[in-house]
Amino acid sequence: MFAIRTFTLVSDFDEDRLRMEVRGTEDVTQAIMLTRRLMDRAIPKMAEEAEKLAAGPIPANLALPIAQQSLRQERRANPVPPVRLDDGVQPWLCIAMQFKLQDNAIVWILKGSGGEEARMFLSNSNLRATLDVFAAKYTAMDWARTSFPEWLTEAELEQSPARKALH
Repeated sequence: MFAIRTFTLVSDFDEDRLRMEVRGTEDVTQAIMLTRRLMDRAIPKMAEEAEKLAAGPIPANLALPIAQQSLRQERRANPVPPVRLDDGVQPWLCIAMQFKLQDNAIVWILKGSGGEEARMFLSNSNLRATLDVFAAKYTAMDWARTSFPEWLTEAELEQSPARKALH
């Protein structure tokens, strides 16, 4: 089992897919191809899990857009270098995903057509950051973002220049 530590999401316009270039806990890299069809089914589940993990005294529809803005500000202030694949890494196609709750976080399990398996431990903020990365790539690929939660879009709109007062 391959444990993912970090990833970079790359748009593959030729294949009309996303390629997750991942670095594992053992400092080894892999490339995982993700189809839009599979991600369109996974994203609502990821959003649902993020909402569950964010459960608290403030309703999720109010708390999550604010938390998402803070997360984006922190990510801009502390950028992470992109994953660079090791020489000779061949991508594998993800054909199934599972999500399991573990220690107040989610384990995202990706399974390949050749028996490959990779897992990523996602805390609430990591899960929301992952959704942000996928939303940006969906936009870059000109894919419809209908599978993304409303609170993610609301947080985006709050930061857009069109919503700010001009002086």
